Amino acid sequence: MAKRSRAPIACDRCRSMKVKCTGEIPCARCKKFNIACSFAADEPNSTMALPKRLATSKQDTIVPEEKNTSLNEYFYHNSQWRMYGRCQAVLLPELCNTSAKEHFEGQTVPFKAPRIQCYGWNMSGVHYLQREEFPKPPDHDFTDTHEHLVKYFFEEINPLFNVLSHDYQTLFISSFDRFSSPKGHTATQKNIANLHSSLLYLVLAISLRFTEFQKSDGPQLEALRLETECFSYAHQVLQMISFEYFALEALQSWLLVVLYLRITYSQRSLLHALDRANCMARNMELHTVRATRTKEPPVRTKARMVFWSLYSMDQIFSIQIGRPPFWRNDDITLPFLDQTEVSKFDLQPGNAYYAIHKLAILANQVQTVRSSSSEEISIFSVGKSIEELHTWLQESLSGLSPIIKAQVLLHFHDILFCFHSPVLFNYVGKSYYWDGYSVDRILAGMEEVVDIFVKLQVNNLLVRPWYHNLAMLFCAGSFALAIVNGGNQTVRATKIFRSSLDLLRFLGSLRVSQAPEIVRFPMANECVWALSQGINCLKARFEKELNVFSSIDVEKHSDDVNSHRFGNIGEYLQPRETSNGEVSDDKKDIDNGNSAPISSQERVQDMFSNITGASWMNEEIGMFFDDIFSADNLDII
Repeated sequence: MAKRSRAPIACDRCRSMKVKCTGEIPCARCKKFNIACSFAADEPNSTMALPKRLATSKQDTIVPEEKNTSLNEYFYHNSQWRMYGRCQAVLLPELCNTSAKEHFEGQTVPFKAPRIQCYGWNMSGVHYLQREEFPKPPDHDFTDTHEHLVKYFFEEINPLFNVLSHDYQTLFISSFDRFSSPKGHTATQKNIANLHSSLLYLVLAISLRFTEFQKSDGPQLEALRLETECFSYAHQVLQMISFEYFALEALQSWLLVVLYLRITYSQRSLLHALDRANCMARNMELHTVRATRTKEPPVRTKARMVFWSLYSMDQIFSIQIGRPPFWRNDDITLPFLDQTEVSKFDLQPGNAYYAIHKLAILANQVQTVRSSSSEEISIFSVGKSIEELHTWLQESLSGLSPIIKAQVLLHFHDILFCFHSPVLFNYVGKSYYWDGYSVDRILAGMEEVVDIFVKLQVNNLLVRPWYHNLAMLFCAGSFALAIVNGGNQTVRATKIFRSSLDLLRFLGSLRVSQAPEIVRFPMANECVWALSQGINCLKARFEKELNVFSSIDVEKHSDDVNSHRFGNIGEYLQPRETSNGEVSDDKKDIDNGNSAPISSQERVQDMFSNITGASWMNEEIGMFFDDIFSADNLDII
């Protein structure tokens, strides 16, 4: 390997990363990651050249450049995931670095370039805010259970949003002792160790929730208390680190907190955690290409994976809560993972993560068309996208586990209901414009949802505490009541309502065997109560309307009045009962009391006379009709 003739200095990439460089061509680090290695001296001296840390070679370009790049983009500098777009913070360090390269190459530089930061940020001094000590991990021996819990998370929970790559599964199992008891000598080492420990204990907390609730006799109370301890420890560590630092691992931890709170706690807590994750990603500018321009390829891929997981959660959970999403598609310049990257994270098109990404984009369209009058997107185009995605899901999810496939489809139907459900307000006394919406599509979706839950119950998977179970059953039941109230397809709606109510009652009847007085899913009984009030509402309304109609006096009439008919050419036909009581179709002319049938010629002449005022039919026309309606031609008519 060739050595440089001059004194070794760091290559451009190692210099921007602030890591040790071997000074060779290529250096050891660039060779390890198979990327282009360049030195400042190899580049032409030009005052118009971009800063080397922002320049990327063609061989190293994985993601496309941002559109509409302005001059201000060149002054952005990424240091430890902190984006500096302020020229005042970058100008002096650039001056010193440029002078060192141009005037002191191969010599001792008599000055040191200041690091990039916001100098003179405030006038603090004398006494600073003291950093808190990290809490101690839960005092529990996971020796016999940690491997099962970690595997359960990565096989049964993580595939939906893919917050963590499978590398973490191997890492958490093989180095469990190191992550469960974090240690470090320096502040940076302590932060890294505790951050990974936070990730581990969040994984354990979520897995404990699922594995305990799916037991036939219900969860053990001691295990649920341990779950709370794991989450509280991880959440406290995460808040302390996020107070001062940005990191992809911290963002991943916030996503796990979001998932845990969506499964176990209230909407306000979920919004708080989701906003923390969104704001951190925004400050790290992960939604832009420039944020990862100077990062190594594995870091780029990881950053993109984490951001799109966050994007999916934001879009899907926002539509579930009923608030506008944090991310606007117009602000995002970061492309989705391409085929060369998905292989490492097992993100082939049939993967749930890929499907969830499509659902997130669809959820954004639904939110946009409901809150905007823009002509760029219409109700009909969104409805078409929904049906196209439904077809794609039916064809592409065959390789998923039953529980993950069910959750993907339930997320889809939740978005479908959010799109079409406004039309149901027409059935409850409110007027709503419904061109493009479909009650039939809602009914079909409700039937699919009930079918999904019936299959889950048969396979003993309904008790797994996924957040959509109760919500979608209640949604189907309440929709069915609205449709019955409108009097449209009441048989289908009633069947759906009965099935939804039975499933909710089943979940509400489950108890904890260790403490029989504790209901396993108390919110199921709350849903049953709310639906029962809807039933009482319909019963009261129907009884009141029945009393109104019963009070109306209707005279009795013979059914014979409904048997009179008109003939094909205007004559009145007197119905005649046959021997078996049926009405005969024989036609009788009752004009002038004559019951004999008239001829076809007379019938047509009479018709034309009535239409035209009669007198135009001369002798020749009469002869014409005589010929047509002769005995030989009567069979033609």
